[in-house]
Amino acid sequence: AFDKENTPVSIYPIMGSVFYGYPHEFSGGGNLQVVATTVTTTDNDDDPEQDVELDASEIVEVQAVYNRLVFLNVSHWHRVAPFTQGQRVTLAVNLWHQRPKGLLTYAERQEQSQEAVSLES
Repeated sequence: AFDKENTPVSIYPIMGSVFYGYPHEFSGGGNLQVVATTVTTTDNDDDPEQDVELDASEIVEVQAVYNRLVFLNVSHWHRVAPFTQGQRVTLAVNLWHQRPKGLLTYAERQEQSQEAVSLES
């Protein structure tokens, strides 16, 4: 996830985190996969999976273990490996130096919701 701010340069969070705080049960994949170096993509909006071609040796895989907290550089290519069965629950939090353009704070969203309710009345 990134914010292009109407410029050709992508802006990323300063850090990302993933917390596996729920005792989920899944099988056949589902681990976090991260590339240790920055990857150039083709920005194929029709099929994001085609954006990156990697050799398996370039990928660091982190098991989605209950009560594990993972910090990562989200400017590097990353994803959840597909899994075949079950449910995987994760809390992902990105830390931004500057709020991405167009992103509302919780208070701003609450205010908009209240305004919408007022208009319906």
